[in-house]
Amino acid sequence: MDIGFLGRRWFASTAAVALIAPASVLLGGAAAKPPPPPALPVATLTSVAATSAGNAWAVGFTARGTSQPVILHWNGRAWARAVIPATPRSGFLNGVAAISAKDAWAVGETIYHRPFTLHWNGAQWSRVAVPAQPKYAVLDGVAGTSPKDVWAVGGKLDSYGFSTLGELALHWNGTVWKPVPVPNLYPDSGAMNRVTALSPSNAWGVGYTGIQASIFHWNGEVWKRSKVRLHLDGNSLEGVSGSSADDMWAVGGSSYGLSLILRWNGTTWQHYQAPRPTLGGALNSVVATSPRNAWAVGSGSDGTQFFSWIFRWNGGTWSRVLSPAGAIHGSLLDAAATSAKNAWAVGYLGFITVKRALIVHWNGTSWSPVD
Repeated sequence: MDIGFLGRRWFASTAAVALIAPASVLLGGAAAKPPPPPALPVATLTSVAATSAGNAWAVGFTARGTSQPVILHWNGRAWARAVIPATPRSGFLNGVAAISAKDAWAVGETIYHRPFTLHWNGAQWSRVAVPAQPKYAVLDGVAGTSPKDVWAVGGKLDSYGFSTLGELALHWNGTVWKPVPVPNLYPDSGAMNRVTALSPSNAWGVGYTGIQASIFHWNGEVWKRSKVRLHLDGNSLEGVSGSSADDMWAVGGSSYGLSLILRWNGTTWQHYQAPRPTLGGALNSVVATSPRNAWAVGSGSDGTQFFSWIFRWNGGTWSRVLSPAGAIHGSLLDAAATSAKNAWAVGYLGFITVKRALIVHWNGTSWSPVD
């Protein structure tokens, strides 16, 4: 099960045809004034990144008609839609990384399953060419440590765009994107869903190979598969983050509806007990700011709608944090944080017919949704 790769594109396959009416709409009597348009678009937000309390980016795709890439920017006061290149006119943005206020990357695929990348230079977004091979691929995650050290990861695809044919890793050296080999135990199967980078010689990527979750480590020279033991098949890891070289987290889920939480202590990956929600689902993202502060987000489903999940690590245990009102009936796909008092999580509201973008913020005390 690959929630990141298959899920984000499946969410776009059904056009949104309705929005939940605000409670302020009057019923009966004098004609009511039409409600103001929502601040957030009818879209699925797949990824978020932040460099400070006054600078954050969220990316995704529209959920009406033909999907189009979407980029939103937070300037410390409000979220606003950013102008992006006319090409590709249709497609999906799956990952975003912010190195500084003047250096950010967004990655995804066109509706014809061609990978593409966009770069922010502090003034505008522009498209940056990727290698011609593989011809069909999806880029799902991106992370970097400097303008000359950026990773974009995903999976090779068949021409139909529904089968992953192996992990894909591209490295930006400040001038061009170059493919870097990734070991694969099962040829023609697998994808890398997310990546995080601590230094030019220390990066982690997570995803799946065959029917098992997979973890890869970059040591500055090659990608190597990291040993991890899982008791069940049908697993996929969807998020990875850490505060130091010996404190990393990876999260995901299984086809049995169980959440996965793994921690790297500098030597081995260990299982951690996830809170047990009543609904089956998975964790889609994790972000850590210190050994005593981390967030994991995801969703569960009862078959008719999604329910967003937020878990918190306090240095000793993971515990469930109730989603704020207005963000319960949705799914959270990614999270980012710059401190213990500033975190963001993004996703979408609804299930089949509703696809309004969802953004929630942590201010150090509580989570609140962006209207």
